[in-house]
Amino acid sequence: MILDSPHLYRAAAARLGISAETANNAIRETELLRDAGITPVLTLGHLAHLTGAKHSYLRAIVERRIDPYEEFTRMRRNGGKMRMISSPEPVLMEVQRWILTNVLTRVKPHHASYAYTRNRSVGACARRHIGARFMIKLDLHDFFHSISEYRVYSLYRNLGYNRLVSLELSRITTRYSEFALQTPIPAPRTGDYPMIPRYRVNYLGFLPQGGASSGAVANLVVRRMDHEIQRMASDHSLTYTRYADDLVLSGAGEFSRDTCRDVVRLIRRIVSHNGFHLHEKKTRLTSPGGRKVVLGVTVTDSGIKLSREIKARLANHLYGAGKFGIGRHASSRGFTSTVGFVRHMRGLLAYAQDIDPDFAAPLAARWREVELRDGTRTP
Repeated sequence: MILDSPHLYRAAAARLGISAETANNAIRETELLRDAGITPVLTLGHLAHLTGAKHSYLRAIVERRIDPYEEFTRMRRNGGKMRMISSPEPVLMEVQRWILTNVLTRVKPHHASYAYTRNRSVGACARRHIGARFMIKLDLHDFFHSISEYRVYSLYRNLGYNRLVSLELSRITTRYSEFALQTPIPAPRTGDYPMIPRYRVNYLGFLPQGGASSGAVANLVVRRMDHEIQRMASDHSLTYTRYADDLVLSGAGEFSRDTCRDVVRLIRRIVSHNGFHLHEKKTRLTSPGGRKVVLGVTVTDSGIKLSREIKARLANHLYGAGKFGIGRHASSRGFTSTVGFVRHMRGLLAYAQDIDPDFAAPLAARWREVELRDGTRTP
C-alpha cells in the first residue's frame, strides 16, 4: 500500500493504532530503498507476506531454533576434493531466491567478478587472459565459510535496510555455525536486543555454499577486495579476474619472477585485510612458454579451448555411465548420489559447450541418450 498511496497507508496505520511517526518512518524508508533500486522490506512479517513463507517459520530461522539445511557432497569441476554443499529446504530456498531477485541482483558486483552473475561465465573469464605471456593463480581458503553473518549484516545495512531488517535478512541468508561447523563462530558481545531478546544467540552464522543467494552475497561482500586488487593489478599492467574463490592475474609484458613474488605479497596483504586467507599450496606461477589454464580452460595467444583433463573426464564418465549404468559409475567415482552425479555431468557439459560447442554438442547428445535409458531424464 505504501507504493500505491502513502495517504492510504497513513490512514490504515491510524486505524490500527500505529503512530503517525512510525508510519512516516516506514514511508521514508520505502522511498529511500526505491531510490536505490532495492525492493523495500520493512519487517520480518513484511518479508513473509512478500515471499509467501510463514512468519513463524522465518522467525524460527532468525532465532536460530531450526537448521533448515541438508548437507551433501559434490565433486569439484576440476576433479579435486569433494566439497560440502548446504542445500536449503524448499521454502527457505524460495525465500532466498526472492531476496536474490529483488535485492541482490539490483546491485552490480565488481566487473572482475565472473561467478554467480547473469551473462557471465567461465569462458568469459578465461577470454580476459587471451594473449597473456605469464599468469599468477591464487585460491581463497574456505571462501564461503569465511564470510560471517556479521559481514552479511553489514552488506544489507549498506544497501539501506534498517538494523533489525538487516539482522533478519542476514540470518535468513546464512546458516548458524553451531549446527554445521566443528568450531562455531563466536558472536561478539555487543549487548542484547531490548525488544527481541530471543534474537540473541551465542554464535554467528556463515554463508552456506549451496544457498540460492550465497553467490551473489559473496560477490557483493568482496567488492572492496576486488577493487583493491584491481587497482594494484592496473598499477602493474596486469589483468585481474575472480571466479568465486579463484583469483587469476596475467600479464603480456616483460616477465620477472621477483615482480610476481611482490605481486603475490601485495595480494596476500589485501586478502588478509579483507578477512580472507590464501590457500598457499594452490598459488601457481606460469612463466612464458608454460601451458596457461584458467578454470580448466586452456588459454592461448589467440583464443581458448577445453583442457585435456576436462576432455578426458567427460570421455571417462560417458564411457563408464554408458557401459555400467549411471548409478554404478557414480558410486565407483565416489559420488554420494546418482542425482549429484547427474547434476555434475550436466554442469560439466554446459561448461564444455560454453568453451567449445562443436566438441561438446555430440557428447551432450550421447549423455542425453544415457539419461533416457537409465530414467534420469524424461523424453
